[in-house]
Amino acid sequence: SDAVLTQVLDSQMVRGQGDGLGLPEMWRRIEQAIWSELARGGDIPVLRRELQREYLQRVTSLLIKPAHLRRADAQALLRAQARALLKQLNLATRRNGRHAETMAHLQDCRDQLQEALSARMVRANP
Repeated sequence: SDAVLTQVLDSQMVRGQGDGLGLPEMWRRIEQAIWSELARGGDIPVLRRELQREYLQRVTSLLIKPAHLRRADAQALLRAQARALLKQLNLATRRNGRHAETMAHLQDCRDQLQEALSARMVRANP
């Protein structure tokens, strides 16, 4: 949520960049936990695919409507994380040996994320 992101960014300003868990590290850890199958390879169970779809839906919503993220740093970091995830999804869809359900899921996630990154952002009126 925006409130959590704001707290993380504010605590970084108080503590300094190198102390504690920063926003890039927080997003990296969350993403690694949700998308761990991309690094391991193999098939993705149904419940994990649902978790990944929910995560992707939230990320794509924030990419298209960044007004929900009040802090510019949070917006920029989210776009950077999304581009990194897109690279991982591109690599994963090129690997063979996965079931049809997993491949369809990865291709769909890749396509959704690419569309969100390419879409015009809906900005709030000043």
